[in-house]
Parts: sequence; C-alpha cells; structure tokens
Amino acid sequence: MESRQVLLRSLEQKDAQSLYTNVGVDPEIFKWMLFPAPVSLPDYEKLIARLVDESSCGVRESLAVVLKASNEVIGHTSFMDFQEGNKSIEIGTTFYAKKYWRSFVNTQCKYLLLQEAFEVRALHRVTLKTDANNERSKSAILRIGANYEGALRENMQRPDGSWRDTAYFSILENQWPEIKDRLIEKIK
Repeated sequence: MESRQVLLRSLEQKDAQSLYTNVGVDPEIFKWMLFPAPVSLPDYEKLIARLVDESSCGVRESLAVVLKASNEVIGHTSFMDFQEGNKSIEIGTTFYAKKYWRSFVNTQCKYLLLQEAFEVRALHRVTLKTDANNERSKSAILRIGANYEGALRENMQRPDGSWRDTAYFSILENQWPEIKDRLIEKIK
C-alpha cells in the first residue's frame, strides 16, 4: 500500500535499525503501548521479532511505515483481530517518530489502511482503540472520522501492572465514502 509520501509494507527484522534510528527511545512515544518501551537496538530487535512472529501466526499483520523520500522506516502500524464472519478488523499498535506526529504521515497511513479494509477486503467495520487516558491518540482517531463507542473498564494490563480503560472507536463501511473524501482533501 502506498500514497505519494508513505509506503506500508510487511515489517521485517532488518527494520530494527531504521526504527531505532528514526523513532528512537523517547518514552513518550511508547507511553500508552501495552509493551515496554524499547530503549536499545536489541529491544527493537526483540519487539520486531515478536510482531513478525504474531504476523506469521495470523494474530496481526505488522506493517512498516516507510517514508518514500528517504526509504527510512519511521513507524509501525498493523491490522489485528480480523473477524471473517463479522467482516471486521482492527487497526492498531501504531507508533511514529515524534517529528511526524500531527503531520501527513498518520493521515496517509489511515487512508491507505481504511482503503484496504473497505475497498480491497470489502469489510463492514474497522475498530480503533486506545488507552482512555491517551488524549492525543483519541483526538487523532476522531480527526479521521471515527465514532467514539465508549470504554471498557480495566480490560487490559499495562506493562507497569496497572489497569487501563480502553476507548473504542469504529468506522463502518457506509461511512467510508464521506471519510474517504475528507481524507483525500487533507492529503492534497
């Protein structure tokens, strides 16, 4: 999947160095993730090994976010929780280098992922979720046009042992044409 500036391709073990170099070890980037923040190249190698393994088992489809201008990996996103009978999928485990926050990157990535979900895979529903305390992520999800559905209380445990409330959002196939038009306008 690719747009004018971003390429989404399968995550590979060799991407560890590029992620380490470009995303780095700023704990703010990983504050809301359900895995410990990587603090070294070996941590990135272990994280990628786990994500790639989950991809090979069908748990997720891990995607490297590649900046086409430099061919550098600047983040990660994935499809998860595919439910064939319900024609639904989740987009998640998304993180980007901090310098690309509130930039074209998330808009183009979400456009590509939603286009794949609704136009290629002919799905009915896309779910997005985040820690209920993650205001930046909730705002970004709402900006792309998702509907807030509520929060599950204390349904996931954070790496520090505390419990997170998870905010749920969705986009349905009948919403896609309007959201698609809005995202195309933002991408121009």
